[in-house]
Amino acid sequence: MSKPAKVISLDHAKLQRGYVEDDQERTFIGYLLSGDNDLVIRAMGLPENVLYSERNRLIYKTAQAVFKVEKSLNITNLSKGLEDSGLLVEIGGIGYLAEITRIGHCYTLLGLASVIDHLNTTAKKRDVAELIGKLQLGLSEGWTVVRLQEEIARASDILTPSTIHQATPKNLDLMKHLPDNFWFKQYVTEVAEIAQFPVNTTLLSALSAFSAATLRRYVIEYETGGKLATGVYLMGGQPPATGKTRVLAFFIAAAMKLAKDAEKTYREELEASEDHKAKKPTLKIYSDVTPEALDGFLNDSNGFFSLVSSEQALANTLLGASYSTGKNNNDLMLKGFNAEHHASGRAKRDGFYGLVIGGITLLTQPKVIDTLLTQSDGTGAAERFLLINEPDLLGKREHRGNRRSQALGQRDYDLLVNKLLKGHTFNQPDFESLESLKLTESGYKLLNSFIRRIESELAKNGVYGSDAMRGMAGKADQQALKIAAQFHLLDTRAEEGTTIKDCWIEAAINIVDDMLGHALSLLERNGYIGTTAQEDMIIEYLASKGGKATRREIQQGKKSAKVFKEGAGNPCDLINETISGLLKNKILIEEFSKGSNGRTITRLVLAQ
Repeated sequence: MSKPAKVISLDHAKLQRGYVEDDQERTFIGYLLSGDNDLVIRAMGLPENVLYSERNRLIYKTAQAVFKVEKSLNITNLSKGLEDSGLLVEIGGIGYLAEITRIGHCYTLLGLASVIDHLNTTAKKRDVAELIGKLQLGLSEGWTVVRLQEEIARASDILTPSTIHQATPKNLDLMKHLPDNFWFKQYVTEVAEIAQFPVNTTLLSALSAFSAATLRRYVIEYETGGKLATGVYLMGGQPPATGKTRVLAFFIAAAMKLAKDAEKTYREELEASEDHKAKKPTLKIYSDVTPEALDGFLNDSNGFFSLVSSEQALANTLLGASYSTGKNNNDLMLKGFNAEHHASGRAKRDGFYGLVIGGITLLTQPKVIDTLLTQSDGTGAAERFLLINEPDLLGKREHRGNRRSQALGQRDYDLLVNKLLKGHTFNQPDFESLESLKLTESGYKLLNSFIRRIESELAKNGVYGSDAMRGMAGKADQQALKIAAQFHLLDTRAEEGTTIKDCWIEAAINIVDDMLGHALSLLERNGYIGTTAQEDMIIEYLASKGGKATRREIQQGKKSAKVFKEGAGNPCDLINETISGLLKNKILIEEFSKGSNGRTITRLVLAQ
């Protein structure tokens, strides 16, 4: 039996994160066609601009008109209303209405209430954006302060206390959080265009690779006075032949050259020395190294390390997948994120004793993210990385002989990297001696507001209530501080003080917020977390059993599955709850038969 069409869940978490607006809107309209109730009446009072899609707006506007006249709404009177308006063919015909009606029947009244609130909030945010554009235009035309105040007063009902972005966009767009006149934004855009590579992955790769230089010069302070290393951990996935190595080369070539020149100088001095001794370089950029070899380098580097690679091997090595035992050996990697203390001892050499400070940029094949999620084993590895796996551009790239090979901002970028690393190739100060960056008082308030919002979603029923997401969300403030530090140093070219402007922490917060949504969608899509993953597990099990099974058979077959073991509560109870939800949503039905002993046997069957 084929698996039923997968629909979009309308629980609060999934409305907040990772699902395209069009799916939410289609489900919303479909629910309106499922019956007349108080929530439908409430929904009919919303303005038509709550919907983003032009097609959905046309349907909704017609639905409002039909409901106003007939006081009820169903597929028959709506299709007639659309036909009378000449819109039925334009919106996709009766087939489209039937599709969204089927989806709408799968959800509860609470689902409709949630989607109403979500769409209304989203519409208000669009109104805010339009208001800002109007005010900017007014300023350019010489509006007086009084005129500006009047415009703001007219729109007071759509303004909210914070302008921090909170809704995950239909498509990931991290670049929109950066000002257009920011030279680094222009540079990253050029690199993405030249390499014909996804721009969000390009941006995060640039920030992470750049942190290989900043982590050796700067720390960033918490409001309470503690210090955080500035190294950014990134794990990005793109398939073969997309140009991963080429993209990384733009951002790491300058640092690699300095490291290579330092190694050459060391070899020459060692060769010329009578006692065969020379000062070892403190700067090395590794593309493939075992944890044991990296441990051996820490004494030379004063505890600092940088790993930049576009190959699967480094990820496998760090995460333990290359070992026959499958045992993780990622202690160094974990400690480098927070500048934690490390002590090691080896039989054939002196061990390292001190703080470990690191940065990791892994841009490799998509399955590397699966490796991270499956091999981290609760150690906290996954939560330290920004995870990105956006659609590739294969099949859409242009191949012309006159394409530029060098970004216009490359010289500025390379000069800044050289400036940051100058004097650090053979002499690396310890972590406590590095220069401190800090936020303004209002910047820390922005960060605290972000943390409070994250905290409110860490409960079991929150957006980040799963074990996998709690770790990532719990480090959101650290990720924002690290990214803000990169933006500050890029903006000032490491010349204009140590106080980070509010605009950079706000941009960083928005980026981290979007990345949490992206990570959530990756985890759900790969079946690691979420109600959808649990539902899919039940559906797939039933499909493998010919489309039907008893509750007990499902419990025995799936109680050890990852999505049930890592959920809150007993796995069998979670399976029962999931089955109840599937029955309620009519994805499953119950079938009754008599057993040989005369007792009734209840089997769960996939709905046709």
